[in-house]
Amino acid sequence: MRSDDTYGGIASAEYGDAVSDDTLFIIARRDNVTKLYPVEVTGLGVDYPRSEVISRSPRQPASYVALGDSFSSGEGVTPFEAGTAEPQVNTCHRSEYAYAHAVSDNTGKSLGANGFRACSGAVTTNVTDLAQWNEGIQIDWWPDATTQLVTITIGGNDIKFKEFAEACFFNTCQEGSPAYNESINLINQLQPKLEAAYMRILQYAPNAQIYVVGYPQVIADMEGRPNDLRCAYMFNSSPTNNTGSPYYPWEDAWAARDIVTKLNNKIEAAVDAVSAPPAAPRLHYVKVDGP
Repeated sequence: MRSDDTYGGIASAEYGDAVSDDTLFIIARRDNVTKLYPVEVTGLGVDYPRSEVISRSPRQPASYVALGDSFSSGEGVTPFEAGTAEPQVNTCHRSEYAYAHAVSDNTGKSLGANGFRACSGAVTTNVTDLAQWNEGIQIDWWPDATTQLVTITIGGNDIKFKEFAEACFFNTCQEGSPAYNESINLINQLQPKLEAAYMRILQYAPNAQIYVVGYPQVIADMEGRPNDLRCAYMFNSSPTNNTGSPYYPWEDAWAARDIVTKLNNKIEAAVDAVSAPPAAPRLHYVKVDGP
């Protein structure tokens, strides 16, 4: 291996008894100072030169990289890609019908062999710093300078949207409830995490247009339609008890829509902050609901 400052090789007898046959040496040179660092690698002397110590296959090019969480991976839409629906091993649940495949088909931008990186349950740090399941971080080796297009939906798991939705279904998530208050508090802390993630993606994909996709409203606007039972489970947990809220009896439905609205507003604000000229005009926010 070699860079401007380092060289490597296999130690031999000329270095004396201080090193074994299993020692790899690295010569580091900087500012006209040269140092030798011995690194012992078990089995090296036996295998060399018949096999390599470390092997990594070259990454396959992907002009389009899809990052994010379950909204990007296609959670709930089977069939899932092989290896991404194994309990306790990998449940990224990358659907063969996820929007990433539709984008690829319609733009002609190839996902390559590994450009589809979105993973159900991902938080912002899984994109940039923290490995998820049996995979690396989502931007590890993908994307790179060859990438022309990146899409990402991220942030929902950071605000515990799953737990909020469960409270809506099984108990209550109305304004002022513990579930609502926790998600609001996490939304208020979210923007710095989003900005950091966007800046890392911009760095890793210096030639790509990057589209940050917002979250859809999963509950219909029930205000003014108190007899509409399509989302009956989104009634206040005590539908016979008028709490005085202007949203009664659809207080849970209102709260669910409010959480998504506030989350999207925070995502858009983070995109605006990072993409402000002349910083990163390649970063765009995509609204998925309304005009």
